[in-house]
Amino acid sequence: MHGAPTSTGGDPILDVEKERLAAVRRYAVLDTPPDGAFDRVTALAAQFFNVSIALVTIVDEDRIWFKSRYGLDDVSEIPRDPGLCASAICRDEPYIVERALEDPRTLANPLVAGEFGLRFYAAVPLKTVDGFNLGTLCIIDRAPREMRRREEIEALETFAKIVTDQLEIRLAAIRTVAAERAVYRHVADTLQRALLPESMPAIANVEIDAVYQAAATEAAVGGDWYDAFALNGREIVLSIGDVEGHGLESAVVMGKVRHALRSLAYKESSPFGLLRDLDAFLRRENPHVMVTAFIALLDAATGTLSYANAGHPPPFLRRANGEIGTLEIGGLPLGMREANEPAQRRIILTSGDLLVLYTDGLTESSRDLTAGEQRVRDRLGAADMAADATPAQSLASSIIPNGSHDDAAILAVRFTGRSA
Repeated sequence: MHGAPTSTGGDPILDVEKERLAAVRRYAVLDTPPDGAFDRVTALAAQFFNVSIALVTIVDEDRIWFKSRYGLDDVSEIPRDPGLCASAICRDEPYIVERALEDPRTLANPLVAGEFGLRFYAAVPLKTVDGFNLGTLCIIDRAPREMRRREEIEALETFAKIVTDQLEIRLAAIRTVAAERAVYRHVADTLQRALLPESMPAIANVEIDAVYQAAATEAAVGGDWYDAFALNGREIVLSIGDVEGHGLESAVVMGKVRHALRSLAYKESSPFGLLRDLDAFLRRENPHVMVTAFIALLDAATGTLSYANAGHPPPFLRRANGEIGTLEIGGLPLGMREANEPAQRRIILTSGDLLVLYTDGLTESSRDLTAGEQRVRDRLGAADMAADATPAQSLASSIIPNGSHDDAAILAVRFTGRSA
């Protein structure tokens, strides 16, 4: 019932078939769910011509797939061997076999000689607006019949035109959705960049690299953020966080929390105090939202790092000697914190230490948290990370080169000040 042109390299027939297959991919109809518009056409065609089977077929590289089938419930596709559809898609006019047992074109066809018992076949190619035959609308019967009246052939062509019109409508819808997604992605990316800091502070003894990578699975803004800003000539507030959920609402909350943090830091600079004040701010402004956050205060002159956590993944710390650890400290997320939350902790950084704050899109790219954390540890332990000028970018490109199912924010801070 089908087949493909065969040729050696450089043959025009083979080139046309490649272009035809490209058109099949472009229309993106293969393996799609049943569609009432196509099913109505096959049902009407079978009734109009009084045949037992009517099909809408799409001819793929190695198979014939049935987009719609009337009277053939147990078969959804057949291999692409030489046969009737092979001839039909190579023609621009209807292909008709009235008596299959007597027609030399079909005597050897297994559908004719075998148990299926095909005796009548008529097909019209489904021609696209740019001239490629994607497949056929065909009617089949197990008894011979004549189809010589021009009115019958024109009717079959009309049914086929209805199918091609539906395919064109489908393609137009696909292109419209793709264009809308592209616009939305651009707007989302622009908005996300606007909500994140434009630049990192320049302070002696500290090198900062940051990256934000949107989720690969959908074009949407998210609630992940990173930030670093100077309080004076030597202290830097570092923060990273994640607002629950996705989309515009989460992004708006993220922007409010990040800007509130900057405002609050000028009267309360301790990480624990900032988390306390942010918790109160969130309960007042968005009482039904949960936010995880990690905040640290780095003294660039001494290397003193004070930090507190609100339910966020603990940052990684790569010491100058290559040792990898994490800044562990408990704490409930913002919006849920209690009076007895753990206070802040303090460590001393020495020259060459690298601190990596991140959101869970980095470690949960494969939905295996343990394996994801180990990949980050392995990458941080690599010798080249000791002098990498863009550690956040390097982590993103090696851990999530094809993106993650969730947004990922990374803030990497290398201390280059006092030696141990």
